[in-house]
Amino acid sequence: MPQSSKYFYTCLTSETAIQIFTNHQLKKKQKEEILRSNDKIVIYTDGCCKTNDKGCFAGIGIYHEDGSKQITESLPGSLQDNNHAEIYAVVRALEICENREKVLEIRTDSRNVVNAFESWINI
Repeated sequence: MPQSSKYFYTCLTSETAIQIFTNHQLKKKQKEEILRSNDKIVIYTDGCCKTNDKGCFAGIGIYHEDGSKQITESLPGSLQDNNHAEIYAVVRALEICENREKVLEIRTDSRNVVNAFESWINI
């Protein structure tokens, strides 16, 4: 039986469905409270790609809202496209963040990055 079918059958009982829904609502509320916190670091990230007759070249931009850091870099490696650049920008933002105690809020225009963190890896 495929994984999705197993999940569907598990949710058929109302007690289980209510428990799953309640857990989801609690997680959602906790995320909203964290995002409302004033004690956080806000970082904007972006990735871009340019194509010319010599090939594709991608890069990233990282900007801390408080102005403490502003970084631009070339995307390393041979896979030079916008999606890789967008994801790499977030990875680099996490790497360079020195304060591990505060909540880190990443702001991006990439639907791919948002889906990765909100849906695909479900944190």
